[in-house]
Parts: sequence; C-alpha cells; structure tokens
Amino acid sequence: MESNDQPVTIARNEKYYFESGDLVARVENSLFRFHSFHLRRATSSFDDTLDKIIADPSLPGSGNDETPLTLDGIDAKDFAALLWFFYESAYKWSASVDRSDALIWESILLCAEKFQMLQVAKVACHALDRAGILGDIRKISLCAKHRMGNAWVQKELKRVVSRSDALSADEARMLGLDVTVILSAAREDWLHLPKTACYVQCAAPTCPQCGEPAVCFRSAHVCKPRFSKQSAHYRDCPNEVTWSFNNSFEAQNAVVSKINLIEEAGEYTALAPASLRSFDKGYIGTGDVFFKVEERLFRIHSYHLRTASLVFADMFSLPSVEGQAAEGTSEDNPIHLHVEAYDFENLLYFFYDSAYEWSPTVDSTTIPLWESVLRLAHKFDMEDAKRLRSML
Repeated sequence: MESNDQPVTIARNEKYYFESGDLVARVENSLFRFHSFHLRRATSSFDDTLDKIIADPSLPGSGNDETPLTLDGIDAKDFAALLWFFYESAYKWSASVDRSDALIWESILLCAEKFQMLQVAKVACHALDRAGILGDIRKISLCAKHRMGNAWVQKELKRVVSRSDALSADEARMLGLDVTVILSAAREDWLHLPKTACYVQCAAPTCPQCGEPAVCFRSAHVCKPRFSKQSAHYRDCPNEVTWSFNNSFEAQNAVVSKINLIEEAGEYTALAPASLRSFDKGYIGTGDVFFKVEERLFRIHSYHLRTASLVFADMFSLPSVEGQAAEGTSEDNPIHLHVEAYDFENLLYFFYDSAYEWSPTVDSTTIPLWESVLRLAHKFDMEDAKRLRSML
C-alpha cells in the first residue's frame, strides 16, 4: 500500500536564526539558532540539558541543524515571541502597551509558564494589563499564579468581592480551588458587613389622628399635636424601607485586606526566578567577543552590539589580517574601548537585563543608569536605543 505522507520540510526561522548563536532548537518545523545564555538567564529548566551539551558537543542542540534540540508542546510562533522578548523588547519599553501587541505577550506568557520563567511571566502579566485586556477574574488568577502582589489587583478584588453575582463555574476553574475558596470567604465577610437603611421620605404627610402636619423620619410619621400637653402621634411610614451594604472605602478595605493571594494560593513549586540567577557581570562564558574597557575585561555576544550600532557593525565586518587572530577573539587580544567601564556595564544591563524589569514608570534612582546608556548610544550611533530618551 502506498503512503500518502508527504516529507516534512524543516526550515530555518527567517528572523531568529543567528550564525553567532551556540544553540539550535527545533520547534514544530522551524529551526531557531540563538544564544543559550538567554535560556539560562530566564530559568534553570534547561541547565542540565545545556551542561550536557557543553560536555558533549555531539548531543542535539549544539549549533547543528542536523541534530537540533527539539522542544515539544509549543508552537513556533510562540517561541519566536519569546525570542523577541530576549532580543528586542528592551527597545519597546513604555508605560503603555498597544492592544495589537497583546497576542505577542500572550505567547510570551505561555512560554514563560511552560519553561518556568518566573520573571518573564511577571513582565508579560504587566504588559497584558497595560494593554487593557485582562478581566477581573483572569487578573486575579494571574496575580496568584505568578506572585504579582495584592496591590496589583486591589481594584479587581474589591469589585469581585462586592458584586451581587456569584462566582460562576468557569470563573472558579480559571481561579483554581484555593483562590476560589479565598474569594468566597471574602464575599461571605462582605455579606455580614453592617447594613444601612435607605428611607424614602414622604412629601408633607398629615397625621390621620389629629390632622396636624407630620414629618417622615426613619420610617415613621411623627406629628406634634396642637395642644402641648398631648403626646406626639407615631405611625409607620407606608413606604417600603430598603437596605444596602456599607459601601464605604473603609469597609471594602477591611474585607480586601484579609485576602492574601501570595500565601494561600498553593505551594510555590516553580524554579528560581531570574532575579535570583547569578552571572558574572560583563563576562559571559558563551560570548564570542572580548573587550578591554579601562582595567576590566568583558566577554559578551557581538550580536547585540552588531545589531544595535552601525559603528560596531562596521567594526565587526572588517576583514582580519592574514596570519593574525582577529582582534577581540581572545582574552589576550581584546578590543580596547576608550569609554568608562561604568557606562559599558550599564549598556550591557540594557542588552541583557532591562527587559526583565519593565515598570509603568521610571524609577528615579535609575535615571543616572539610563543617562549612562544614552551616552554610549549617542557615541556609537545606536538609533533605536537613543529613542529611549523620550520615555524617561
């Protein structure tokens, strides 16, 4: 019997296949070649695999298209979005996110959850929130799952706890059992808050006993008889008295302040976050170029400088002298840069770390750092990096 199966075509990804990369990964039918450093920076999930590749370069993944590292259970478009985060998102820093970019951040979040990239997931949550696409229930769910902190969902918690509609089955599934129990308990607390009577006052009521004018006060009609020795007459107001919950900010805060999504949302089993990972600042073992800046030696990936700067792109394109090792290819023959080491280290922060630290506003204490980055951006003609000035 003849098979109708067509041969699978595996192709290099047009955007994320870098010749300087040290790791080749296959996702669906696409090959990605990139710098393994970024996986180590984001998660410890790949540490064992990458260590084995270093020890035995014949293993899948070590820069060879014929034997790539196969990543199952994820789409190529989602993995491409993760590489966009590693290589390009630092240039897109902004206090707001366009709704059209929401799908990219959804893909980044999906990858971050699959590969336990905790800090990447936090950034994706912030970005999706800024894009304005998170409903109350999903935002609370993400807050608990990724330890975003209760302050991130204060408004959403107040709305969910005080609303009249009960949590639906779909909402409970999204929240998970632990968070659903927490919110249900908070809603019970809300129901037991003191209630306030709402009275509908009558217009000029008349006392039926003495015919004198009466006043409507707290669901009762009260009149003062013409003769002072007579007692006042009381009569229930015929209008219905309704009750409402105490909706003061104090009452809301009292209930919401008892909610602790961080401690009560289940055991924290994820791997070490990026903020806890440690690398020698400015010396990356998989880097392909060496620099001497003042008295410090740096080893980094030439890709970042080549892509960001026309000056460095021209520098790296210069042909090497026959019979001589190209400058920058070893510790003994580094490229000498006549800039301050402090500025160069901050530029590396921009390339390697800043994407993990998105926030709605610039921390005023980091302004000297960003001014340092901009100094080198101007010196080395980094057009995209120079645009960051408008965001400070």
